[in-house]
Amino acid sequence: MGTVRGELLRKAVHVSMGGFALLLRWLTPYQAMLCAGIALAFNLFLLHRITKRALLRHDERDSGYSLGIALYPAAVLALIVVFRNRLELAAAAWGLIAFGDGMASVIGVTARGPKLPWNPGKTWSGFLAFVAWGTAASAFLIRWVQLGALEGPRPWIGPSFLEVGLHGPHFAANVLIASCLAVSILAAIAESIPTGIDDNILVPLVGGVALYAATLVDPDQLIHAAPAIDPNEKIE
Repeated sequence: MGTVRGELLRKAVHVSMGGFALLLRWLTPYQAMLCAGIALAFNLFLLHRITKRALLRHDERDSGYSLGIALYPAAVLALIVVFRNRLELAAAAWGLIAFGDGMASVIGVTARGPKLPWNPGKTWSGFLAFVAWGTAASAFLIRWVQLGALEGPRPWIGPSFLEVGLHGPHFAANVLIASCLAVSILAAIAESIPTGIDDNILVPLVGGVALYAATLVDPDQLIHAAPAIDPNEKIE
């Protein structure tokens, strides 16, 4: 199997696994942890036997083992454990791994184009694909999971990026999309820097921290505080 074809097959599996994030709308945290643990065991002991090592890169074939493929479900499990009381954030960070990082590789390999100035091994097309797909996937998954709270009491689903008005909380699409865009840009930058850290560690780490930090920002307070800031004021 050719290098490009093999990489596309690997990333097709990588991206498709993001579809399981939809289940976080209905699963409890412990059910989700169990599923992620089963996926981790499957990737460790059965996946390469079933696929006959078709998902292994050339440098992984001698060992018959892929660290990245093992780290993917491990990262998802870690996200669910950390965000066990905010599963919508776990789903959003999962979306960054599956669709942001996954589509960055797919577009980068197929479209190619100009290289990033700070990393010749990455392209602008892949970087922009990460931002676009990461923003769309994380925003969609947050709202998708939160809709589960309307179907019954689910205290493990939080109010991320909801605005509270006179008639209770309501969706704030502009705040949601702007926040997910900012988070996706940060995650894409982190993924594109040649740190030597596996993407399946770096992307959920940066994305998860940035998503949580974004939920702590009250956009209304920033808007109300803006007129009080005098750009001509001198600081002594």
